[in-house]
Amino acid sequence: MIRKYFLVLSLFACCLSAYGQKQLSVQKDSLDTFRVDESLGEKEGFVIVRSTCPLTFDSNMDKVVNVIKTEKTGDFYYYCLKLPTGGISDKRKLRIKNEEYETFSYDNLFLKAGETQRLFVWDKFGLVGVSPFETLRNEGLILFEQCQYEQAKAKYSEALNAVESTDVKNKADITDKIDKADLCINSRLKAEKYYNTKTWCLAKEEYEKVVGANAFDAYCKDKYNIAHKECLNSERIITGTVVNTYGQPVEGVSIAIEEEKTDKKGNVKGYEFSSAVAKTDALGKYQIKALHKTRKIQYWKFSFKKLAADITGDVMNLVVNDGTSAPENTVAKKTEPQPSGASNINNNTENNNTETKSTPPPAKKKKSALSRKN
Repeated sequence: MIRKYFLVLSLFACCLSAYGQKQLSVQKDSLDTFRVDESLGEKEGFVIVRSTCPLTFDSNMDKVVNVIKTEKTGDFYYYCLKLPTGGISDKRKLRIKNEEYETFSYDNLFLKAGETQRLFVWDKFGLVGVSPFETLRNEGLILFEQCQYEQAKAKYSEALNAVESTDVKNKADITDKIDKADLCINSRLKAEKYYNTKTWCLAKEEYEKVVGANAFDAYCKDKYNIAHKECLNSERIITGTVVNTYGQPVEGVSIAIEEEKTDKKGNVKGYEFSSAVAKTDALGKYQIKALHKTRKIQYWKFSFKKLAADITGDVMNLVVNDGTSAPENTVAKKTEPQPSGASNINNNTENNNTETKSTPPPAKKKKSALSRKN
């Protein structure tokens, strides 16, 4: 009797232990964002698993489950399994493991040769041991990956309200996810506006922000590619000032731009510089038009050889050694106002002024020398 009593207690304890352990749920995955560039044999198939937590695998039909690729993108873990098919492999039970969860045995694989099956693993449906915060967070993750940013933000906000006040780590993480959803909402709205008005470069920048936050936003990725191409082929205005090593403007400097050389099919064969498209004026200033994809400008004058510079922005200030001799009282001249756009040439004006003021006048030196001679 006592023995039977202890046996019942043991079974009851085991049931309680199993009941208290968190459970994984597995369902067919409709998303096909994870790609594998590897071929299959005649009797092989792929199983691609997307999960909210890291996993390991084993099987009743395989000594070792062949995991050929693993990757963590955003908030998800991805695994690609290459498994043999045919024969008794229909009876395969794929066991999915994580040390914090009860092992899940997936018995409905029925993988066919050449087939790719996709599974999604998470803890939403295994409500035993799963907090409301985890459930809401996981729902938000799915909505975010599906590019439903408003709905994802709402779920994240609910999760933030459900998280324990002392759980600093998860509170910070879910706040970061809300900010990321906000970024996607705002940048996508801006991008659409710029795209519709054909403001290609600004559209490209905003779409790039969205894709940077969510690599699975195929819509924004396609729009980014279009806007990027149009941006490269759109014109920009580049301005600047050319000065010599003494900070003086140089007039008559020829400016040219690099151009693509293409074949009859439009393929780029190389690059060459155009003839001069502009010259600097009396203040050393110039203004040119170039495509956003233009990489370099070239500049020259009869007093110095041709030089080239990488285009780094819409303002390109240049310094040249044009062979000009140092002007008399060079220090004093450096204290004079510089041409607009050339302020970077002389950063020590204040120090130079101090040096000029502290130098004794020549007349006083001569006077003291005569007096000593007499």
